[in-house]
Order: sequence, then structure tokens, then C-alpha cells
Amino acid sequence: MENPKANNRIRRILQSEDPDLSEARQWFLAANNHPDDIDGMIRFFLRFEKFPYMKQAIKKWEQGDGLILKLEKLGEQLRHAKQTENSARLITLLSQLAELNAQLTQVENEFSHALTEGALWVKKVLTWSEILLLMITLIPAFFIAYRIIIQISTIEKALQTSDQRFRGLSQSSMMGIIGWRFDGTILDANDAFLDMIGYSQQDLKEGRINWRKTTPKEFWDADDNALDEINKDGVCKPFEKEFMHKEGHRVPVLIGAVSLDDNNESGICFFIDLTDKKLAEEQMRLSATVFNATNNGILVCDTKKKIVAVNSAFCNMSGFKEKQILGMKAEEFIADKLSSSQKTSMDQSLKKIGRWSIDNKLITNSGAHVDIQLSVNAVMSDTETITHYALIFIDISERIESEKKLIKAAHYDFLTGLANRILFTDRHKKALLRAKRNNQKVALLFFDLDNFKPINDQYGHNVGDELLIIIGSRLEKTIRESDTIARLGGDEFAILLEDVVELDAVTFVAQKVIDIVNQPVEIDGVTMQVGCSLGISVFPEDSDSTVQMISNADSAMYDAKNNGRNRYSIYKKSDSKNKH
Repeated sequence: MENPKANNRIRRILQSEDPDLSEARQWFLAANNHPDDIDGMIRFFLRFEKFPYMKQAIKKWEQGDGLILKLEKLGEQLRHAKQTENSARLITLLSQLAELNAQLTQVENEFSHALTEGALWVKKVLTWSEILLLMITLIPAFFIAYRIIIQISTIEKALQTSDQRFRGLSQSSMMGIIGWRFDGTILDANDAFLDMIGYSQQDLKEGRINWRKTTPKEFWDADDNALDEINKDGVCKPFEKEFMHKEGHRVPVLIGAVSLDDNNESGICFFIDLTDKKLAEEQMRLSATVFNATNNGILVCDTKKKIVAVNSAFCNMSGFKEKQILGMKAEEFIADKLSSSQKTSMDQSLKKIGRWSIDNKLITNSGAHVDIQLSVNAVMSDTETITHYALIFIDISERIESEKKLIKAAHYDFLTGLANRILFTDRHKKALLRAKRNNQKVALLFFDLDNFKPINDQYGHNVGDELLIIIGSRLEKTIRESDTIARLGGDEFAILLEDVVELDAVTFVAQKVIDIVNQPVEIDGVTMQVGCSLGISVFPEDSDSTVQMISNADSAMYDAKNNGRNRYSIYKKSDSKNKH
């Protein structure tokens, strides 16, 4: 039986009506038979194949070859299942191995019995035969018997190898194995199974473990169904259940079982601990819940930056449906496209620390832009290679609006909305730098409101504030967008004029300001009127310093007051002496 395919072919040739002895010899050689034995083996087969005991032995020989072929195929399937860590398939194949083992043992016994009976029969026949005929027939019979013994020995070795593999599996930690009885008794168990449920070999010896009693009630029906399958087919399909651990918690397992007796009262069970698998599944469920429950939009992209998953928050944020988003590229939703330097920074950061973020704008389905903080996170494999990217979109519209309000509060007058002293000073400094660079002039107009204090005292601060708001609004409309008007405090105002070509243009604006301020204002049914005195300082004639230009314009303003009010005055060095 070393070569089941060759033996099978030999039998088919010799059992045909007109055997091709030359072809038969070739197949005998292929089966590793000695050349000197072949002719005798052929004659023995042809002479005795029709006799009952020989026919029975040949039949068992054929069955043995078939089972050996199945054994080889099953061995390949077992190696493949172990390499791919297919636990369910491994349990099924082990069950099949147990069945095949039993079948081979039975065929071996029946083959040996047929040969024994045949030998006795031949002995009786040959007693009445001639000595010469006996010698002629015994020689090939010896060689046939010799070859059969070798083949039987090969089967025994294969079975021993299978048994060694089974024992190795039972002693490993990857799978729990027990011998069981229908009543719940555990006849034997390996350490992997005992560790799985928290018991010891001593507990097993003392009979403290019963597979039925350690099974929670809700799995009793599954056990009964498996037992019904075993009663019918001798084996059950792998299924999931739970055992109660000795410490009280549950242990999820994958189980497969096979019967080892005709009454199906006992057998072998194989267990795989599913605790890690169940924890991973639970983690996946929690991740999915968080993925869809968070208020932040999330996109998952593959390494080609194509979107493979999207949560409901992003759909709500963008106005797109999931089926529209999948397959798109994340950058299609970004309003301010990343520069080459930003892309380089992102790639380097993702490789180094696995994350990168930037403030940007999200393009919605309606075309509107939403301020967002974009966080890109690299998803790594076990080999530390990037497999996906997780993009988190956080709506920062409120934050941006708050920042704008803070900026406005820091740079604009809370009452009139005009620039405050800080912003005015900053713009003045920048204007001077530009003027120096381009050889241009800058003018500064400084003024306050004449007769404002009496109105504020008579009608109250609310009326005074309303008056400042109205005048500020009127003045803002008189200047160019490139110029700046500011309320420096109280009733003091300043105007910054850039790109000045002639002084006449400055005095024109100054007179226009005086005329606007002089216009009557009606508040709560009361008509009131104020005027203004205005001082002018020009760069580079007067000074190249922001502070000094304001001081010079202030001096010129007092010159205007001293000369009758409601007029403007251009700074002269003598004005500083007249300031009071």
C-alpha cells in the first residue's frame, strides 16, 4: 500500500478479461516491487484471484488503498487549516480524522483475517497437491504476503503519525480537548481546556467538572441539537456556546464534537476560546457607536485618499448623502486647498507622530463654507505601515465668531464701532513705513467736540453716547476705505489719511469734517448741536513718529480752539508752546 494509485492500477489490469502483463509489470515496478518478484506475484494473483478468500482479501486491499488516499488528502487539508488558523475547519477535519482512523483499523483487521483464512485454505488444498506444484505456488505466495505485510506496516506507521499529531494537538495550548460522556461526565481533558474554565487536573480527578452543569441554561438547546446530530451522523457541526468559569464569569467558546462508540454515549470535544474574538467584536461595536454618535464629522480614507467610510455627523455637517461621499477624495470638501509646503508638513507629521491638524473651511452641498478644525490621523497596521487615514472635522464656527468678537473688542471702540486707539496706532505705524518706502505723505487729523460736555451733563450719558454714535457714523461715510477714523476716547477722534499728494486735499477733508459735526442732531425729540476744533499734522514735515504726530496734531487743535473754535489749524512748532 505504499503506492495506492499503482496498486489500484495493477488490480484493474490483472482483473481485466485480457490482462496486459507487460503493463502490469511496469506498474509493479512503479509500486516499488523487486523485479525478481514480479512474475511470481502476477501468476499468484491470476491463479487465486477467483477463490473466495483471495477475492475477499483483494476487496479489503482496494478499500485500504482508497482510505490511504483519503488520509493523504486529509493531511493536506489539516496543514492548510492550521496555517490559516481556521478553527472551525480544523475541528471538522479532526473529527474526520478520527472516523478515518477507525475505518482503517477495521479494514486492516478484516484484511488480515481474510489472508489468514486464505492461508489455511491454501494449506488444505496444497496438502493434496503435488510437492512440485506446492513449491511453485508457495514462492509467489511468500512474496505477495511479504508485500502485503509491508503495506500493512505502512498503514500502521501512517496511523501512528496521525496519533502523534493528535496527541501533539491535545497537549498544545491553542485548543481545549476533552473526552466526554452523554451524562455530562468529563473523562479526560487537556490543560488548555482546564485553564479555559479555571479548573485543575485535581478538580478533574475528583469529578468536580461536569460539562452540562458548567453550561448556562440558555445554551442547553444548542447542546441537545448537537447531541442529536452526533446520534445521527456521529459528528456535530461546530457551534458557539459559553461555559461558566470557576470564578463565575462566562467564557465564550467554539465547540465541535465527535462520537467514539456505536452507542454515541461518549466522544471527543474540541474547544477554541473566543474571549479575545468577542472582546474585539465588542470593541468594534463600541467604535461603531462612537463613530456615529459623535457630533464631529469623520471620514475614513484609504491610502489613495479615497473615502471608504463616513459617519452621520459629517453627512449632517456637509449636507451630502453617504452614497454621494463614498469614493470621493477628502480634499474635494476642503475650501482652502493645501499648499505644497502644507502637504509636505502633513506627510512628515503623519509619518513621525501619526497626526496633523489645521484650521480650514468645509464646502457644503449648498456651496456654503463652514469653519472647521481638520485633524488627520494615520491608522497603522501591526507592521507600522499606514493602512488608512481618519479625518475628523470639528465645527469651529462659534469659536471663530468669538475670536472675531474678541479681535473687534480689542481693536474697535465698543460704542461707535470705529477703530480704537490700539488699532489706529498700529495702522499709523504701518502707514508711516509705507510712506517712507514710497516717498509719500501721511496726514493725521485730531479733533474733539466743542460744547459736548454741557449736553452730556444736561441730558445724561445715554444721550451723550447716542450723540457720539451718530457723529461717528456720519464721519465714517466721509473718508476713503483706505483711510482710518478712530475714537481715541471720550469725545476725541482722529483721522489717518494716506497717499497725500497736496495739503489742499487734507484741508478739504478737515473742513468737511467740521461741517458734518456742525449738523444738528435730534435725539428723543430734542435737537442739539455741537462743533469741533481740529488740528493737522503731516509726515514728513512735522515728524516721523506716531506719538509725536498725535502730539503735534493735538497742539494744532488747541491752536484752533484759541482762535475761535469750530475751525482747523495746521501744526506749527509754535503751537506746542500755546497748548493748554
